[in-house]
Amino acid sequence: MLRFGIRRGLAPIAVCLLFISTGCNTPDTVSSFCSSAVTAISSTTTVLADLGPSCLRAVNDNTYALGSFTPPIGSDPGCAAIGTQADASIAAAELLSEYFSTLNSLATVGVSTASTDAGTLATNAAAIPGATADQKAAISSLAQDLTAGIMSAYQYRKLAEDLPKARKNVDNIVTALVAVLQNNYLDQLLKDEEAKSANPYKTFLSQHNSPEAILSLDQRWQSDRQALQAKRTSAQCAISALQTLQAGFDQLADHATKIKAEEVPGLLTPYANQLQALIPQIRKAF
Repeated sequence: MLRFGIRRGLAPIAVCLLFISTGCNTPDTVSSFCSSAVTAISSTTTVLADLGPSCLRAVNDNTYALGSFTPPIGSDPGCAAIGTQADASIAAAELLSEYFSTLNSLATVGVSTASTDAGTLATNAAAIPGATADQKAAISSLAQDLTAGIMSAYQYRKLAEDLPKARKNVDNIVTALVAVLQNNYLDQLLKDEEAKSANPYKTFLSQHNSPEAILSLDQRWQSDRQALQAKRTSAQCAISALQTLQAGFDQLADHATKIKAEEVPGLLTPYANQLQALIPQIRKAF
């Protein structure tokens, strides 16, 4: 792994994301935002990892015979394909996380490292479902930047000029991830689970409809519904977190060449705080 240093004499400015200012004393604010973004993305990958299992649960709800004492289905070709899409989405999320980790490194120690796996992540992310040509190009562009280590050894004006380009990449990748969570997970997979979750119980009660069985199975169904609602809430919070880190980074890029050092906390702290509030909500169902 190659290490790049920031040119001596520019380090104090670089630590504050190389804004055009003097007496910069806000690296902690930038680091807090970037660190919160990384943690939020990591939490979001646990939601994305549930795409394949969600598909499999729905398959079992539609086919499993309650009381048959046979193991549920452990694999399904359609669900395996969805799992591959989930892996691609996770790779895109991890690439985004590496970018914010790089910014965090610059803010805390003034040094970043060239990524050794960004290229692999970009290749794996190519299968992200529904991604547009622009979104796939953004994945490739961000990977190239991280692999080349271009975030380091910059004069502050150069990095400030490049933030708008990075903004376009970040925005495109976030939009692709939000679409997966909303369209593929919330609107399709979880909705399918919710529709089929009662099927095994209904089938069983069609032949064993004693009051005791009805009460017991209704309680189990209610528990299943609560678990699905918790997953739905976690996914919605993951979407909110992605949109929050996108909005915060957009502010950073928009003001990179004109913000004063003392204005950075006011700019980024609200986004960092919101991310910190969302992180436990994302993890709650997983």
